[in-house]
Amino acid sequence: MALDYKAIVLGRTTPEQMAARLYPDVKDRPRFDVSRNLWVGDDRLRRGYTLYIARRKDGYVDASEGHDGPWIEKELPAHLQAEFVLDKECPGSIVNPAVLEKLARLLETGDEDVMVIQNGDILLLRRSDGELKRYRAGFWDTMPPEAIPPIFRIPAATPPE
Repeated sequence: MALDYKAIVLGRTTPEQMAARLYPDVKDRPRFDVSRNLWVGDDRLRRGYTLYIARRKDGYVDASEGHDGPWIEKELPAHLQAEFVLDKECPGSIVNPAVLEKLARLLETGDEDVMVIQNGDILLLRRSDGELKRYRAGFWDTMPPEAIPPIFRIPAATPPE
């Protein structure tokens, strides 16, 4: 089973804008296949993932803040999803830093509210009203500190009781 990391970006960001934010150097950008509102970029050979970018009119998120912590159940207005689906043949030590680098770029190049969810239901990161919080300390603790971009070097949030 492949891992996936989905960034839900609230606001009006388009797939084209997101691709430019994630890959500012056009020569570094994977070739995106575009079908209606879905952009698919195969970056498995260099970074170990395929990136899917799409605008959504609305949606719903249902994710856990911690192992026994509360669940976030929220209806979403118009938003963009950038989903990194990891190649199951690529070792995590190569993939996770590449995904984190792109998620850091996403956060550093915009100010939108963002949620990052692993495998559909595990909340890893949330920015709301400019405040960034990390969840799931165990996920972050498995990576070497040098692999974690500076923007993520904040303490993990304690789930509310």
